[in-house]
Amino acid sequence: MIQNYLKIKTPTLRELKAREKEEKRKLKELENKRGFCISKMDDETFKKVAHRLTMIAYSTEFLSEQIDELLDMGVIHSKSLVVDFQNELLKLIEVFIGMAMEKGEAAELQRIAQQKGYDELIRTIGSLNAKQYEALLNFAKTIKIVKK
Repeated sequence: MIQNYLKIKTPTLRELKAREKEEKRKLKELENKRGFCISKMDDETFKKVAHRLTMIAYSTEFLSEQIDELLDMGVIHSKSLVVDFQNELLKLIEVFIGMAMEKGEAAELQRIAQQKGYDELIRTIGSLNAKQYEALLNFAKTIKIVKK
């Protein structure tokens, strides 16, 4: 009888697939909620949050450099939490870049691009629709990247 209590139930393939599906659903729900919250922000709040995200991005880059040095010295063995955080932060910054483009806020887009660099902007270009691409082109013209 005690042996029955000590047996550990291993999940079946069906249960594993159900868990994975549920995790994907929750992640999608969280992303939709995040986008909805951002879309409800007024312009001033939007700019404040975008600025904070930019400052956090700089801080995590500095932290990542410091952690790289600690890794090289052998003091720590992994920086997976920092990498995960940076990936989530980049996703959030991409959402803000997209929202700025939709709102036509070229100044905000320019500030984010200058402070964070053009690499996130270039990654975002691949996922633009025609309207967003046109807004980006107009932005590029205003900062004299593309000739008019």
